[in-house]
Amino acid sequence: MSDSHYKLLTTCCPDENSANALANILLERELVASVNILPPMHSLYRWEGKIVADSEVLILMKTVEANMSVIEEEVQRQHPYEVPELLCLPIESGSSLFLKWIDDSVK
Repeated sequence: MSDSHYKLLTTCCPDENSANALANILLERELVASVNILPPMHSLYRWEGKIVADSEVLILMKTVEANMSVIEEEVQRQHPYEVPELLCLPIESGSSLFLKWIDDSVK
């Protein structure tokens, strides 16, 4: 199987509590194999015509292509933001043992 079927997803949440809640839902539903929640960072972005500065936490999720549409629906449903970030990056290569673990960890 091509490694490009593996995906690294990113999203940002306003705080660690909402990030943990989202991560747990995705893990319990076996949609992602693992989630990394990075410490707060300073984010600048344009929203409703203004530049906004906020503290956010970054979430990194490992999954497979087949789960993308369900993950997107779940993020939209559970995320506290009106327009949540969900970016998908292909994993072009990686440790065969780790990639097999991703397959074994998701539906």
